[in-house]
Amino acid sequence: MYTPLEQKVVDELSPIKITSYAFDKANYISKRICELAERPLEIGFFLLSDSLSSTDDVIQDVYIGDDQKVRHLHCDITPEGMMKSLKYSRQNKKRIIGWGHSHANIGTFYSGEDDMTIQNLVRTWNLEKDTKIGVDYTKKEGYNIEYIANEKVHGLSLTIGNEEYFLTSSIFDDHNKNYNQSQKFRILKDEPITLKYFYGMTFNAANETPHSVIAYIDNTITRKIEQGVTYGIIPSKEIKEEEKLGIDREIISKVEILNKAVSNYKESILSKMKELKENYQRGLDSIDLFASDNNELKPLFQVIKTLGYTKNIINSYHFDSPIFSVDESLQEYKSTFYSWWHELTEKASPLVPLLENRLAEKKVGKKFHDAIFNKKLWEENLLSELINVLTQR
Repeated sequence: MYTPLEQKVVDELSPIKITSYAFDKANYISKRICELAERPLEIGFFLLSDSLSSTDDVIQDVYIGDDQKVRHLHCDITPEGMMKSLKYSRQNKKRIIGWGHSHANIGTFYSGEDDMTIQNLVRTWNLEKDTKIGVDYTKKEGYNIEYIANEKVHGLSLTIGNEEYFLTSSIFDDHNKNYNQSQKFRILKDEPITLKYFYGMTFNAANETPHSVIAYIDNTITRKIEQGVTYGIIPSKEIKEEEKLGIDREIISKVEILNKAVSNYKESILSKMKELKENYQRGLDSIDLFASDNNELKPLFQVIKTLGYTKNIINSYHFDSPIFSVDESLQEYKSTFYSWWHELTEKASPLVPLLENRLAEKKVGKKFHDAIFNKKLWEENLLSELINVLTQR
């Protein structure tokens, strides 16, 4: 059962109007952060209108909040991030009219923490809508009502403060004609009010039906209503594929845990780059040496070591992570490492028959043969054992 103000909020403000572009973008962000992090994480974003007007209530775009600290069941935008987000919206002639966030891999309900967030935001970034609402005059201060029935009149005498009204019997239905002073009587009169409100929507990685709420201010008290609040999608443009890459980079740059992961990858890779390049060059030199004199085992060992070391580096940096497909510097590092690996393996391939002969001469066991030619020698830690076998006289 709604209060009159709750009913007015639902009637006037629901369904929440959101464009298909903003809706799809919110769903993409909610799903993509979990893919980039390779684990379930929340993320927060602001729902924007396309003007600075306090009466423009259509959600046209979504802006990922700056400086976020996120976990599986929590997202927090720092005060600095709030100010950056507000600055962006104003500079781009947009207005923040709602708070959206994801619930990672759980349902799209509104939690107690979400209630606190939306009710805090409605005080700062509320929309306004002028309307009218029925006010119960029997609750006004100085109210008095008296039933009068005599030869001249039949009706109610109403006094509110210094104002007097008389309601004749013609306004009553049959039930109210039997009115007496012991009965409760409500007199409703439409008065103008300004609704101050703010939207809330919760999405998740599975892109299930979002949950919608409206926060509003009742005198000085902030309240929130869910029951009866729905959303309606307004057809608009689609998200372009090239735009998705920009969204991915925005997610990484604004979510602390992902930003740190990229920074750590870069720092670690740069520290290994010089060493790996030297190792790569030694491998090329050793291939040339062994090819010119296949009786010399030392270059062969160096080739095996180089291949193993390079493969270990590739495996340790988890180059198949989605992050490496988004960050330009990481893409470049990945491309360099793989080019070295492919060049080494391609140039080493002519050595395979020579190596097979040496293995046959030494009667090397099948485990070495399979490990070498399946390129698992380094993964199974057989290199030192193989060297001992090959150097035995």
